[in-house]
Amino acid sequence: MSTTSIPKFLNPELSVAELKSVVMGTAKSMVDKDGQAYSISRIGAGRVQIDKALNASMASNTVSLSLGAVRIEKQKKMLQNLVLKNIKPEKLKVTAVFEGHQALSMEPQDVSFEPRSEVSVSLKFTLTSRLLKSSLEEVDGYVKFYQDGKEVFRLPVLAVVRKTSGISAGGALTVNSTSKIDSDGSFVELG
Repeated sequence: MSTTSIPKFLNPELSVAELKSVVMGTAKSMVDKDGQAYSISRIGAGRVQIDKALNASMASNTVSLSLGAVRIEKQKKMLQNLVLKNIKPEKLKVTAVFEGHQALSMEPQDVSFEPRSEVSVSLKFTLTSRLLKSSLEEVDGYVKFYQDGKEVFRLPVLAVVRKTSGISAGGALTVNSTSKIDSDGSFVELG
């Protein structure tokens, strides 16, 4: 029997992605012996808590938010759209906030649902390069949904960020590569 089979029995209308979001969205974060959270790329969404998954109030059409490989000089704003679903027979009001890496922030957002309804949500993220510790860094965390101060759902967020510079060369610049795609990291000569 799979981890999603029991929630599927209780919510047969949910898609495979929504069922997976219920299991991942109610997982428990894992921490090391010093209390530091492991990165999402290392442990995923966390430890499955089937009891919480069975009592979940929400689901999502996506199981995580990938911001992808991102280049940034100073600051970049990104938008992620998703559909959230209230899977309970009563109204639901939650507040979405980002908790995680200091270089990534999100505008908090209130979301209200009618019973057993869907809501489209646009989450606005800001990535700030001065808050990165190195020129290539994994930036992660969770969009957490709170109802009356209690976390009821979460979505993992991950980006791999490369700091770039706006410095430009005066004069002729020769990039030694066979294409624009291959030029990243190639040998450059200033003539």
